[in-house]
Amino acid sequence: MSLLSLGRDERGFTMVTVIITMMIVMLLSVAALSAAQNDLPASKHDTDRKIAYAAAEAGVQNYLYHLVEDPTYWSKCTTVSAPVNDRWNGTATRRWATVPGARARYTVELLPANGSTACDPLQPESTMIDTSRGTFRIRVTGQALNLDGATGVKRTIVVTSGARACSTTSTSPTRRSSTGASTRSTRPANRPTGWPVPPASP
Repeated sequence: MSLLSLGRDERGFTMVTVIITMMIVMLLSVAALSAAQNDLPASKHDTDRKIAYAAAEAGVQNYLYHLVEDPTYWSKCTTVSAPVNDRWNGTATRRWATVPGARARYTVELLPANGSTACDPLQPESTMIDTSRGTFRIRVTGQALNLDGATGVKRTIVVTSGARACSTTSTSPTRRSSTGASTRSTRPANRPTGWPVPPASP
């Protein structure tokens, strides 16, 4: 074979082109897979936040259900069977309730008023009812559970019940519990007997 024929032979050049093309495709595939895997933790966190908030909503509805069934329910403080606790101090063990059909749970905290440290069933009005507003507050925390069944993302809703409505606000999650908190006001359409009565408006 002459030198001129070797110079015109393109069979080796075609093979090199194919190899380079395959390498480029492989690198792009690896980059796309890596990007998708990096998005998975963020997507799971967003999903868990929604689950935790839904669990907190379930806790709110559960407490209001009991309140409608028994208008004096609020005055029994933590002596009720539902997962109702005094304000959490960050270390005490809280009672939780599991949301049926979901990997989530919720807990309810009573937020005392007028400088009280806890709800007193012997003096519920003076320890729970804000004398200046005629309202009382609860804090419901929902948690999306991890596989260990004890840890997970938390979201919190603070409910102010009474005649005088409060604005709805949201705060950023805390580093300790990844908890997003929101505040809202609620009151039954028909105030049942025993429901906290607000002071007369000036």
